Amino acid sequence: MGLYAIVSLSLAAIEQFSETGLRQALIQRQGDISSYKLPVRTVQAVRGIILGVTVFVTSPWIAAFFNSPRSETILRTVAIIPVIRGLEPLFVTLAQRK
Repeated sequence: MGLYAIVSLSLAAIEQFSETGLRQALIQRQGDISSYKLPVRTVQAVRGIILGVTVFVTSPWIAAFFNSPRSETILRTVAIIPVIRGLEPLFVTLAQRK
């Protein structure tokens, strides 16, 4: 349970501090948003890749901060989650808009 808490807290903190709000902006935007889809997807993909690399690289420091050496391996494994989230399509965002 403690390892899960460390990993969840680390991922949530890193994602929260780097949130761009572009998906929410697409939902609230009036009119045609087709010209905004590609830039939003690109920013989200780049953000996801940067976050994944950040989690992977900083996992030894995060594990040392929480005094939990076993969490380093798990953090490196779950570093793929921000990448996957960044590469997911905008289907959910567009569905929420409608």
